[in-house]
Amino acid sequence: MDERTRRIEELLERAVSLPEPGARGTVVELINALLGLYGDGLARILAVVRAEGGDELAVRLASDELVGSLLLLHDLHPLGVRDRVEEAVGRAARRLGVTAELAALADGAARVRVRAAGCGPSADAVRAAVEEAVRDAAPEIERVEIEKAGPGPALIPVESLRRRAADGGTRPVAVDGSREPGGHAAAAVRAEARPAGAPGPDATGRPDPEIRCELCAEPLEAAHRHLFDRTARQPRCACRACAVLFADPAAGGGRYRLVPDRRWLLTGFALDDETWAALNIPVQMAFLRKVSGDGRVEVCYPSPAGVVEADCDQDVWDRLVRDNPVLAGLTEDVEALLVNRVRGAREHWLLPIDDCYSLVGLLRSGWRGFTGGSEVWRRLSTFFADLRAIAEPVPARGPAGHEHLLEKGVTS
Repeated sequence: MDERTRRIEELLERAVSLPEPGARGTVVELINALLGLYGDGLARILAVVRAEGGDELAVRLASDELVGSLLLLHDLHPLGVRDRVEEAVGRAARRLGVTAELAALADGAARVRVRAAGCGPSADAVRAAVEEAVRDAAPEIERVEIEKAGPGPALIPVESLRRRAADGGTRPVAVDGSREPGGHAAAAVRAEARPAGAPGPDATGRPDPEIRCELCAEPLEAAHRHLFDRTARQPRCACRACAVLFADPAAGGGRYRLVPDRRWLLTGFALDDETWAALNIPVQMAFLRKVSGDGRVEVCYPSPAGVVEADCDQDVWDRLVRDNPVLAGLTEDVEALLVNRVRGAREHWLLPIDDCYSLVGLLRSGWRGFTGGSEVWRRLSTFFADLRAIAEPVPARGPAGHEHLLEKGVTS
């Protein structure tokens, strides 16, 4: 539809730019007559829809992108401007992974209040996406103003975390043997996965005011660790003190778990087309993770709307583990097997769960139209190129995960 719309706009521009006034006037008159005819037809269709199904059916009809745009063009949209703006802001917020709401609507201006959590998109990316969504839904809006909300309430008192860190609490161990919870090499991967313009790693280690710890609201360095919230089922950005505190899986009642830092490119991985088909995944990329508590394995795959989750057939997972013993060392909740079969690739990775969510964010924020657009494919290629540069090749059919760590001299 985007291509067709652009083509129509090009033809209209050429029509109104015809050098001969008579021909130009005739073409413009024809266009206006056709628009009027189609507008009258749409008005009659909408009247029948309302008579048969009421306003609810009319609103459902207008929710289609193409139909909605045509109804807007002819001033027939069943929703008022406030409802349209609120829906547009909500869609943009879900796509960006932020919290946003319409704060005010007056004098042709919409003021939108935005609160970003953790290492989300940059302020410029949020502004551009919200402005585009609002103007598409409500062309009568002349100006979109972005109001930045303050950080949400802290879940944990900051001073208690500082005391715990000062007392020499447990410090997490990275795969490279470092005992530092922040500043890991994968920051480059996550920075590239973020929308263009997002703040990247700061070589000085200074806090980035755009990023805050999602537990205590402290400013974060661009390169920081993540905790997996087992209640909300999502990663949360963590400051140094929170990472130290929750390195112990029992801390906080076990709700938060520190996301590990190992990245393995699994060589010789056994996954044939028949087994892949048995996973019932409609796309060529997915990640699989073990869920703590009930022993389930989830199959998750990215989409323009976010993560789609489904239960993995246990027999299929057992077959994968049998053929690839390295999967026996996959840490519940916080690590995943990422399978990339896009455009003929056959790559298999053992990754922290936050890398997988970064990949989902890349696709969700950059996808355009039906095929994604060239930019999202370029960023996807860069994501995997950077990942290959820092990942450690590990035989999939060799020692299981924990045994491999022992071989490398790394213990927890």
